[in-house]
Amino acid sequence: MSTASSASDGLAGAAKGTIYNVVGALLTTASGFGTVWLVSNEFGRLGTGALFTAVGLFTILAGATKLGTESSMTWYVSTTNDTKKSPAIAGVVGQAMTNVALISTAVGGALMAASQPLAEVLVDQPDLRGDFQRMLIVLGIALPLWATAQASYGISRGYGTMRVSVVAGSIVRPAALLATLAVLTWQTSSLWALSAAWAVAGGCALVVSMHWVSQKLGFERRADAGESRRFWTYTRPRAGSDILHAVLERSDLLMLSAIAGTAAAGDYAAANRLVLMGQLVLLAISQALAPFVGRHLSRDETPQAQHLVQTLTTWSVLVTWPPMLVLIINADAVTDLFGEDFANAAPLVQVMAAGLAIMATLGPGDAILLMTGDSRGSLYNHIAALATMVVVALALIPPFGATGAALAWAISRITMRALSVWRINRATGMACVDKSVAMGAAIAVVAYVPIGLTWVIVGSGGLTSAVANTALGSLVFVALAFWARSQLALDEFVRLVKR
Repeated sequence: MSTASSASDGLAGAAKGTIYNVVGALLTTASGFGTVWLVSNEFGRLGTGALFTAVGLFTILAGATKLGTESSMTWYVSTTNDTKKSPAIAGVVGQAMTNVALISTAVGGALMAASQPLAEVLVDQPDLRGDFQRMLIVLGIALPLWATAQASYGISRGYGTMRVSVVAGSIVRPAALLATLAVLTWQTSSLWALSAAWAVAGGCALVVSMHWVSQKLGFERRADAGESRRFWTYTRPRAGSDILHAVLERSDLLMLSAIAGTAAAGDYAAANRLVLMGQLVLLAISQALAPFVGRHLSRDETPQAQHLVQTLTTWSVLVTWPPMLVLIINADAVTDLFGEDFANAAPLVQVMAAGLAIMATLGPGDAILLMTGDSRGSLYNHIAALATMVVVALALIPPFGATGAALAWAISRITMRALSVWRINRATGMACVDKSVAMGAAIAVVAYVPIGLTWVIVGSGGLTSAVANTALGSLVFVALAFWARSQLALDEFVRLVKR
């Protein structure tokens, strides 16, 4: 196969994978918004804060007990994908999934045992501590289901298909979560009972993902010693990165709850769900791109890998900047959807949305760095980002409350993204950003900012105004993107998807 053909095939696969992942990200975002809306309207700021503080701790532990296997499986399978080595892959997969299941079960038991002291530390409302303790017990049961399902997604991505992880993780899991929450909020007035939805969702996702794995690979009892050593040598630093990443993702919420109280944590949880789409889209694009970049780099095809990275960075800006600008301009109207209690959440939304927009312009993050084989560099990046977040959070939460936590969140994520891009450039010589990225950002600003600000200043405000200025801005954005479609590689995107 020629180099040009290889590059085109890689971009086609990444483009289609991006579509699947972005659709999945949108569905997960809708589910996340629906989840907060159900809880906030039924239990208010305090109930929302307590539930999502418990879920935050659960998410940290689930991410940590993956042991780095999700992204490591993508790397291992994409660089070992050979029909002659299928039994070896199956053996490593079986070993990795078994280890994740055992460790996550043990950690789930520890969470259940420590539920009472954790409730006393993390919840400042005595009447909520009993519910919080029961939530941790239920989530401890759910932990191995959630962690094992999440770890398994990397296997299918290693084979270059996003469908399995999207269906299991972005359709089945959030749909099961939202549906179960809807039934529980209708049938019970107990806050702690809502945590059962995470067990149901994790179990459904695990069944879907592992069914595909069993059909593709079967199950091998033993892993080849050489292949196992290769996999775990790469994965060990990644396991440390996974633990740090999990702590980075949710420790801000736990610190906020412990320092500023459960109500502030409720504001923060609501704001975080509103910017969730931007996070998931960036992750979705990186995950779709990673296996194809890994294959190019393993063949010393750096120019083709750079083309993939630059093109997908441009597309990520085009997808993430419009919704983030809409949230910044219309934050007050959007947070009103959660109820009058959440008026203080608007500044948090604006800070987080601005941080995500900056992240998108920097280029792809950790998923691409891992494809260069630099799992140790990824670990160092996570250490730097976590240290940044803790220092900034401890400095800003006491005087500014939830806004300080939002600033810590944004600064730490931008720090980690910048470090990842720098390490990618140092390891491969690839430049992750070109002039088309700046053009995509400029088009989004021109389309949404003048119209949005004008409408907010002269309009009546509220959700109707937000919908109207967003619709008008979107028309301008589409027209400008069509005009610049060649520079933004949109013609190439359409051509590749039709292949």
